[in-house]
Amino acid sequence: MQTALAPPATQDRVDRFDPSHMTQRCAGAGSSFQEEVPPPMTKQPTPVVPMATRDAGVSDTAFGHAGPFSEDGFFYKPVSTSQERLANETRMLELCTNGRQTNEPMSRFVPEYFGIVNRGQRRYIKLRDLLRDFSKPWLMDIKMGVRCYAEKELKNSKPRNDLYLRMVKMEGRMGREVLTPEERAAQAITKLRWMTLRDSLSSTQTLGFRVDAVVTSSFHKTAFESELFMAREDADVMAALRSFLPSRTACVGCTPREMACTLLIQLRELRQALMASKVFTETEFIGSSLFFAADTTGKVGVWMIDFNVTSACDTGLRHDIPWEAGNREDGYLIGLRNLERLWELLISQDEHWQ
Repeated sequence: MQTALAPPATQDRVDRFDPSHMTQRCAGAGSSFQEEVPPPMTKQPTPVVPMATRDAGVSDTAFGHAGPFSEDGFFYKPVSTSQERLANETRMLELCTNGRQTNEPMSRFVPEYFGIVNRGQRRYIKLRDLLRDFSKPWLMDIKMGVRCYAEKELKNSKPRNDLYLRMVKMEGRMGREVLTPEERAAQAITKLRWMTLRDSLSSTQTLGFRVDAVVTSSFHKTAFESELFMAREDADVMAALRSFLPSRTACVGCTPREMACTLLIQLRELRQALMASKVFTETEFIGSSLFFAADTTGKVGVWMIDFNVTSACDTGLRHDIPWEAGNREDGYLIGLRNLERLWELLISQDEHWQ
């Protein structure tokens, strides 16, 4: 079983996912700065469906986006139709890929990037496949920060019926109402209202992160299509974290507790790297995720993904103080410290893992 974030080739050569939402299977590379390009392979391209869910019939759009695929050890993510979002993502990927040569601390946790390529009639961001060395991985996407919207949304007053209908659906699942009489009469809410409501209902505002999706061999949950969006208190969030790892009986030559300990080590190393990173200090992280993977052999990994709403902030950010309009603070480190704290509690208190 791997016991550190920078194991040999396994986590050095990985990259993928698009959860946007578990949206993006593309994620960040392993640890060494000279990663070996995998040899040519002859198999057909594989859809973006995680290995753990292919036998369960989950569609290619399980994580919010159709179109991504993996092939020959690489992951191909369709480019965004928004030039701003594409520029944000490629900026971060380029900074961290180039940073591998200059020992930028954050680089080891971010996808190794191979540029934009054409495949057929579409353009793709090419990354290394994070899951290629995992056997039927279990996956989790955690959205980081105390807010999931950019400050520019404060000025967006356009009412939207689609977001109103989504919130009505969420009210039905919660069994209580959060929309105002005025919003019901208009049958529309702004994007800011949607996102602030969504953040307040989850652990985003209280803990600085929320569990956005979990995929295992037996279930697939996304935040707003399951009870995950209501996981706000420590106990509820810990239950979601616990559900990500295989059971003791499913593990081969390892235990869930050992896997949790390894993940905790990786999270601590990530925090130390971010606190020493110039790129991190000069970037506002909105809507960015930590992507977790594990399999029943004890292999685990955690990487940073989803950078299409990140933006440069030359004045520098602390990432560990409350957000106020205009200060651009995202609370990323608040979330990371709380995530470490809850894993520690799980390891120390959960006898079920013994």
